[in-house]
Amino acid sequence: MEYYYQQLNHLWPVPELSPDEVIKIQLEALQNNDLTKDNKGIQICFRFASPHNQAVTGPINHFIELLQNPIYKPLVGFERAEFSRVAMIGRTAQQAVRLTHTSGTNGVYVFILSLQEEDPYINCWMTDALMPQS
Repeated sequence: MEYYYQQLNHLWPVPELSPDEVIKIQLEALQNNDLTKDNKGIQICFRFASPHNQAVTGPINHFIELLQNPIYKPLVGFERAEFSRVAMIGRTAQQAVRLTHTSGTNGVYVFILSLQEEDPYINCWMTDALMPQS
């Protein structure tokens, strides 16, 4: 498992990643977060949050607590994800994702990303918000 996280740990926001690739990286990290003791998956997810999002939800310890909230808890350790098509409008992108747990519970979340305009992330897609859907 450590090899798996070493691979993910080398991933950082770069202009070559599309919005759906960024979302998949974040979800894969969250899906496998419970396989480590140090919330490495949540840390990787936080890395792909936009600077504005990090300012609102961070620092990392606060972000970890946020993902333990019942609203966002289904994001960690889910079994399966179903992705809608990415909707692109200018420099923003949205994608809805349905997550299923082994218990049968589902959660739907809309990822909202933007193309960054400032260093060090110029032209990188990063997550600005995550909206739970009822």
